[in-house]
Amino acid sequence: MACFGIIGVFLSQEVPSLGLRIASLLAYSYLIFYYSFCDSKSLRGYSLRKEGVRRELPRLSGIHLLFLVLFFALHAIAWQVQQHLPSSWLADRGREASPFGVVVFLVFAIHLFTQLYISRKILSRVGPVEVKPD
Repeated sequence: MACFGIIGVFLSQEVPSLGLRIASLLAYSYLIFYYSFCDSKSLRGYSLRKEGVRRELPRLSGIHLLFLVLFFALHAIAWQVQQHLPSSWLADRGREASPFGVVVFLVFAIHLFTQLYISRKILSRVGPVEVKPD
């Protein structure tokens, strides 16, 4: 949950600091790694011990680098768009987020899940996820 919080703070800043950019990069990378290789309640991770998984790591790293560049490009675009929007799009409505905040969150959530889908699709070609005995 802390990773989502760090990325949320990054997205909400008009001009985030370098430290916040680095924290967001690490949080984003952690989420991708966790949901690709670690077991969670909703997904089984792919084992890094499998030879086929290790062979795909350079490709996955390249894809991740492209998505990181896109992450920062999307934030720069959102910041530019934000400066030209009417105040009604930027104002919070009580406990609800601003319409602009909701749109930005959805764009970045789609971005994250797209990379997860691509990564897990590549890893699924290596073989099924190993089910660990309890």
